[in-house]
Amino acid sequence: MIDRQVRAYQPWPTAYTFWHDQRLKILGAEIVPSTGQPIGAVGLTADKFPAVATPQNSVKLLNIQIEGKKPTSGRDFLQGHPDFIGTTLN
Repeated sequence: MIDRQVRAYQPWPTAYTFWHDQRLKILGAEIVPSTGQPIGAVGLTADKFPAVATPQNSVKLLNIQIEGKKPTSGRDFLQGHPDFIGTTLN
């Protein structure tokens, strides 16, 4: 369902969540097998993308944009924000 919300809200108003009190836009996502994290927690896929756990599976964050920054791939975002893994998103 989250991946459908991401597609439905493109290009406006965009799907988003908050991380460190900043809006984190989810610009591209896809469903992947569960990463084994608790629901809402950010894990890591085999190809080094962040993925948020849902009750049935995980949502791989392909493209994201933190407030005030340019859009980037999930993999590149982790290069600058390695502490993103293990956090819980709302």
